[in-house]
Amino acid sequence: MARKIRTICLLGKCFICVFFIEGAIVGATANRDAVLTFARMQHTQPKAGICGRLRGQHVCWQANGVNIAKHIHAVYFNQASQGRGKMAFAADFSRTAQDYGSFRAGFPPELLVRLQPFNVGISGQRLLDIGTGTGSLARQFAKAGCIVTGIDVVDAMMAEAKRLDHDAGIEVDYKTGAAEDIPLTDKSMDVVVAGQCWHWFDPVMATREIRRVLLPGGTIVICHFDWLPLPGNVVAATEKLILQYNPAWPMAGGAGFYPRWLQGLAQGGFGNLETFSFDVNVPYSPDQWRGRIRASAGVAASLSDERVAAFDAEHGQLLATYFPDDVLSIPHRVWAVVGRGWFDTGAAGREVQKVR
Repeated sequence: MARKIRTICLLGKCFICVFFIEGAIVGATANRDAVLTFARMQHTQPKAGICGRLRGQHVCWQANGVNIAKHIHAVYFNQASQGRGKMAFAADFSRTAQDYGSFRAGFPPELLVRLQPFNVGISGQRLLDIGTGTGSLARQFAKAGCIVTGIDVVDAMMAEAKRLDHDAGIEVDYKTGAAEDIPLTDKSMDVVVAGQCWHWFDPVMATREIRRVLLPGGTIVICHFDWLPLPGNVVAATEKLILQYNPAWPMAGGAGFYPRWLQGLAQGGFGNLETFSFDVNVPYSPDQWRGRIRASAGVAASLSDERVAAFDAEHGQLLATYFPDDVLSIPHRVWAVVGRGWFDTGAAGREVQKVR
């Protein structure tokens, strides 16, 4: 007889029940949210389902033999609900890791300068970079002398990170893992940083996990580095073209500010919240800009190869016709929120702790 091994309940919602027969996982029941969560957390893909870790336990999900592709990220992206809306978009960054590593500009070094007054990026500091991707932010902190660990659910991205680290003579410890299920021990980090990735996470689960791995009084940093679509500029024209090929892409028209993250952090127990922002222009050649856009969630990470090729050709024609300069100056905005230590969240916070 099958034995129900576990029911996972978070914030009053039961997500998944895993069944075993003689120690082997044979199936599970799950609602839509559970499937999407496990799609982010999975480590391996069997023929009919998905396996992964949740709070240190190996679990699988499967439904009627339907495969779930490896390295699919479920996006919880809904500005109206403080980032906790339903999944609105899915992207597979394993398909675009090479372009991502080659063409996507990392955070400018000034970010680390701005973080120093918060005692972030200090030599010898134990720092975790969640959603590390190709390691562009992790490398900067490692160069500053931090002892850096990077986690991501996409192994192809971290393989690219290791290649770039080797070329730069930098050492970062990479681990496969999700922000909602960090593969580290309690109270093991001084700082946790999330660069250009918080919108991919379940913020309640991620915040709780970050509190678990931080030392008391530790620091969280959420930062973004966004291009700015301004009337008539190349970014606005590029976004318009992306939407023609991918109308479901939800990230167009951004202003580079994320005040909704502050409420989630405060509700999750972080205090002393401070924000800052600054603007920079990033130079791209037309070919580099095409590569940067191919690497985005709205193009190669979510379109078929044929649609990516068609988009890229039309994008190249658009640039040659309307933006023929040899160097394109792309306006970007850096925005960050820093939370130092945490406070008692009262009854709501205690209830969250009960479901851990």
